[in-house]
Amino acid sequence: MDKSNTKDTAQQMLEYVFEEQPCRNQDYNQMYRKQGGSACLHLLLYLRRKMLRLEEQYWQDKVCGGVLRREGRVGPTLVSLRPHYFGRYEVCSDPSGLKAHDNFTSTLASTGAYRGKWMYEVNIGSSGVMQVGWATLKDEFTAEKGVGDTPESYSFDGNRQRAWNVHSSKYGEEWQSGDVITCTIDMDNRTISYKRNGTDLGVAFRDFKVGPITAYFPAISLSRGEYIRVNFGEYPMLYPVPGYCVLQDEPTHQVFLVNTLLHWLGRLLTLAEQQRHQDMSAESCRAVSCERLLLASHIIRELSRYLSPDSAGNTDSNMKSSTSSYLLQACYVPFIRSLLPHDFMLRGGGSAESFPSPDGPELFKFSLLLDYQFAVQKESELVAYQKQVLLVLVTETREPTRCLQFSRHKAALSLLGALLSHHRTRLLIVDNLLFGAYRLQSLLGFSVDEPTMRGQLRNVYWGRDDMSHSIHSGDQQQYNLQLEDIDRAIADVEKLQVAVLSLLLTVEGSVAYTYSTRNRFISGFKMRIINTSIGMAKYQQPLMMPLFHALLRVFSNIWLKELPCHQRQCLPTRLFYDGSFLCNDRLGGLLSHLSKTFDKEIQEDLDKHNKQIINYHSMCKCQQQLQEEKSA
Repeated sequence: MDKSNTKDTAQQMLEYVFEEQPCRNQDYNQMYRKQGGSACLHLLLYLRRKMLRLEEQYWQDKVCGGVLRREGRVGPTLVSLRPHYFGRYEVCSDPSGLKAHDNFTSTLASTGAYRGKWMYEVNIGSSGVMQVGWATLKDEFTAEKGVGDTPESYSFDGNRQRAWNVHSSKYGEEWQSGDVITCTIDMDNRTISYKRNGTDLGVAFRDFKVGPITAYFPAISLSRGEYIRVNFGEYPMLYPVPGYCVLQDEPTHQVFLVNTLLHWLGRLLTLAEQQRHQDMSAESCRAVSCERLLLASHIIRELSRYLSPDSAGNTDSNMKSSTSSYLLQACYVPFIRSLLPHDFMLRGGGSAESFPSPDGPELFKFSLLLDYQFAVQKESELVAYQKQVLLVLVTETREPTRCLQFSRHKAALSLLGALLSHHRTRLLIVDNLLFGAYRLQSLLGFSVDEPTMRGQLRNVYWGRDDMSHSIHSGDQQQYNLQLEDIDRAIADVEKLQVAVLSLLLTVEGSVAYTYSTRNRFISGFKMRIINTSIGMAKYQQPLMMPLFHALLRVFSNIWLKELPCHQRQCLPTRLFYDGSFLCNDRLGGLLSHLSKTFDKEIQEDLDKHNKQIINYHSMCKCQQQLQEEKSA
């Protein structure tokens, strides 16, 4: 491809991506002749960066000028929980989580409101006794008195469905793990209200005390072991309330700039998709690909100024992290979702228990974006990006659904599957994120809102033989039809779960098994179990059941597909005592008893298969001591 054609191709690309004519004056042409075709990109990106700086300054001036200033609050700009207001608790900075370690732990936010309408959100981690609401600095909390138990504090307890202000009254709906509770306060009309997953629960309190020196702060009380996540504006609100402001400033001007950059990047990916089907020579194709990569690298580096925690446009490190987290969830996650076809998200990645190839038409733009990011960004930046993506997906999958279509769960699993379909992203997630704070069982879990389930099963058939005369038994045929509807709805989600796990158990043919996704996943999964195991009761939780059932289906598929028929007859007995498995005490008795009873047979079998001899008496003693220490 000659130089003039290269220039024309670059100009056409710039015209399409930026939706305007590139500079074509004499100085521009002289620079192009001196530096080659890529000067077109360098010059225009320079001009675009200058424009972005002007846009940024414009929005900052509007904020400083009071156009976006919000009065009526007091406290620091970056809202956090006050350290140890009463009782001991553990704070997780990302996401903002709170876990109580005392009988009744209470804390207030660092920023409050004295005028206007304000809100914050609480994501219920555990559904025990908790009281969330508002309080003044005058309130003093104890081990017996929390938020809502003092004259100037107001709270909602969804576990007991009570509104508390010294005395309690019936209010609201019972909350579940995964619910999002929106807490609002209207200082002008003196009302406090709550919402559960966007559904208005009504006004809980009216005519509370206000005054020139009275400010109300978000306040929370938790009983021992309870866990919640709080969002004062660090992340986009899941259920924003019109007319109400969040306590922490939203980075409005940065959202505008990031969305503009992502729009340009999206147009570049669309152009690449169009050029993919054009008839070009190999040389022309390479030249065009290089031009696209160069332009993409400039846009991605510009995005990193806002999306990367190390360079998020602020000198304060805490504010950097908060701003980048907000921008990733508000801008980056919707953008990568927009790269997937609408019907792909709607049907949940396909009807079969597998996702399309990353080289196929459905995932082409999505995979190309990830390729560009891996070519330009550092691993730490990519981990930060995917960390926020997984946080969004965990929030969506944990929220109880009010519709048996499971649309949000399917969309979350579809996006997760699209990410895992990309080889390098799959390894990045398995190695850095999957077995940390974002647990696999949370990503693959799902739950149904209990009132929704009661409405779905309106006529329960108990069975004539077992039925008490005091219990009304519904129609058996209608009951079976209702169960079939539920089964069909869950089956669609289970297919996606199996498809996701199948990707995590991939053995790539181009690498040795040691470096394959399957080996990395199994090693990480095993270490996670070892490090968190305190006995079988630890895993008898509803949250684990979807993961357990999906694993059984995937292992069954692998068993039938990869093992020859003559190897499917039985499992080698040594798997139960060669030290490779944990928590198998109930497979015939305690491990210590079995090892003493069959010590000779075990040693002979291990010798026969050239295994390392394990001193089972010492091993059992160590395991027993470890369990005693964990129990203590």
